[in-house]
Amino acid sequence: MRLLIAFIGIYLAGCGIGLDLPKHDSRFDSILNQFEKDAAFFGKNVNTSQIRVAFGNPEAEYEILGLIKLTQNPGASEGICLVVPSDSNEFVKTYYRSMYGKHAGQRIIVVDNSFQLKSAEEIEILVYHELGHCAMNLSHKEDQLIMSSIDTGAVMGSYRYFYLREMFLNNKNYPHSIDSLKSKDLENNDQIELVYKVDYYSFGKRLSNELYFDRHLEKYLFLDNVNKSAP
Repeated sequence: MRLLIAFIGIYLAGCGIGLDLPKHDSRFDSILNQFEKDAAFFGKNVNTSQIRVAFGNPEAEYEILGLIKLTQNPGASEGICLVVPSDSNEFVKTYYRSMYGKHAGQRIIVVDNSFQLKSAEEIEILVYHELGHCAMNLSHKEDQLIMSSIDTGAVMGSYRYFYLREMFLNNKNYPHSIDSLKSKDLENNDQIELVYKVDYYSFGKRLSNELYFDRHLEKYLFLDNVNKSAP
């Protein structure tokens, strides 16, 4: 019996075999990178290098050797953040490493398989929600769009900057409206200044928009380029 226990310990410590965890889907890499950039834009230092993201079943119970559950009654959910235990204390950290191998401290976001049929914007906002939990340890906030536990089907769209500011800085000030802007309106107009810009590809689509502020009109303006497909 002691030999069996020792074998299991070595088995896990070496490479984490025995952990039934989803494998990372590289299609989510651009979202992880953009989340870090958005966090840095608002003065937050966020590292997603230890976070995996994969499509799967968020309602499943993920276990280690069928004994230790990583999720407890997750309930109906479109996404979930799984946490493999770790600790800053060196003694406790060594124990966790002996149990979970290289997976100790990893965090895994499981996105419901149904989202493979949804738009890039819908996938993005769900992953951002789960990164709020996984990368920033944020709780649900029902007065926010991104961190709300209620899925309204909304995407960030022209209010992206304000929804992100709400998430990262808890700033809930919104303009009553945002007017559309044409590229030609930017020519030789020193009253219009850039506030925020995003431009990246996600799941075959270019997510690109720019928010400006017109100092003369004291109004926010939105340049929308989100409907361009990836080359």
